[in-house]
Amino acid sequence: MNSCSVLDLDAFERNTKAEEYIPSVGSGLGVGSEGAAGEKNMHDAEFTCALFRFIQLTSEGHNLEWQNYLRTQAGNTTTVNVVISTVDYLLRLQESIMDFYWHYSSKEIIDPAGKSNFFKAIGVASQVFNTLTEVIQGPCSLNQQALAHSRLWDAVGGFFFLFSHMQEKLSKHSSQ
Repeated sequence: MNSCSVLDLDAFERNTKAEEYIPSVGSGLGVGSEGAAGEKNMHDAEFTCALFRFIQLTSEGHNLEWQNYLRTQAGNTTTVNVVISTVDYLLRLQESIMDFYWHYSSKEIIDPAGKSNFFKAIGVASQVFNTLTEVIQGPCSLNQQALAHSRLWDAVGGFFFLFSHMQEKLSKHSSQ
């Protein structure tokens, strides 16, 4: 915490959050106090990618009935809007990656374990974007409307911020 001033409460909170395991996503990118990413972090990245890949593949071929089912399960007493839930997951993942970035922003380089977790998280995010793309194609206008009224753009804006700042940081060190 020696990199944060007393007046920089936002940086303090981000760094504190990044130093602990972040279970809100189930695959948080938290890092230990020693600065190396823990081995529990992103432990389920492969499963998460496989799950979203499954949803993506079931939506291939523009099966409108299935795409609508993902949004609302007619006839069930309890429905889950998988489209919005996917956006919520993406937003939490983006926030988790942002915490990871803030932890490493004050460090000279990103350690190998941190790079590994960062790449895993970006892989998961990429698969989630691919899944969302397939779920709205067809066109499935109701899923498109649901996505347009979701917080997707908050996540996208966060990823743009993250990528631009990470690229700037990585470009300063040829070893990365």
